[in-house]
Amino acid sequence: MRKAAITGGQGWIGRRVTALLASEPSGEVKLLPLAGDVRRSESFTPLLARFGPGDALIHLAGALPRHFAEDPQAAEAVNREGARHAAEACGRVGAALILASTANVYPPHLVGKIDETALIAPRSPYGQSKRQAEEIALEAGERLGMPVRILRLFNPYGPGQGEEMLLGYLAACLRRGVAAELRTPMAARDFLHLDDVARAFLAAALTDLPGREVFNIGSGRAIRVRQAAEWLAQAAGAPLTLKQTADAPEQGGEGDWSCADIRRARDLLGWNPLIPFEQGVASCLEPSSGV
Repeated sequence: MRKAAITGGQGWIGRRVTALLASEPSGEVKLLPLAGDVRRSESFTPLLARFGPGDALIHLAGALPRHFAEDPQAAEAVNREGARHAAEACGRVGAALILASTANVYPPHLVGKIDETALIAPRSPYGQSKRQAEEIALEAGERLGMPVRILRLFNPYGPGQGEEMLLGYLAACLRRGVAAELRTPMAARDFLHLDDVARAFLAAALTDLPGREVFNIGSGRAIRVRQAAEWLAQAAGAPLTLKQTADAPEQGGEGDWSCADIRRARDLLGWNPLIPFEQGVASCLEPSSGV
């Protein structure tokens, strides 16, 4: 039986990935607890005695865009040093590192379906730190010979999402009965349900792919923000007014277009998104579990 561990297991995505791994129907994965400050190498010490080739560390712990507004140096250290310590621990025992990254490593001006060979040019401190984390993981994988699988997430959404993300913000506006202030309501986003995100991490943990691989994780479909807001309002049975303003906070960090080419994930991980946006958008109205 292979083993898996998760950093950031108490986060929004981490809770769902943890639940999915714990209930994995084949019984093929034993989930090991892992906690602590990822900026400290000793937080990964439990892996050294219990992990080996075939096992996987899913590294989800990291600073989000809002953390860069609060303390940019600390946020950068979490993303950079966390990736470094995770990679070094995996390398010492030959386990696979599965690193959560972001579509924000791509520049905002790309059009069409974006594949993994597209230009890398992050514009935000958050995106830059995630690219640094990718480079650290890939270099360690090459140097230490362990598998590395990087998952670049596009626009996850689902129950309990925070207001710093677009659909979490729109859902909060609906609950309060206030207008939503947006910079670019005609921008297109690639929305992917939280359950499909979790299944992508499970697929990455179960594969035996060698080497260093990068995967775009999205729906492969671009939806205008205005349309997404309309579908969310329909699900809520309440009106939602959109107000375009340059002073609105930027949710998601992309430009006017975001759409993933997900063929590599389909071909190499056997993963496919299962939840259409029209079906999943109502889940954004569900409250957080509070965990």
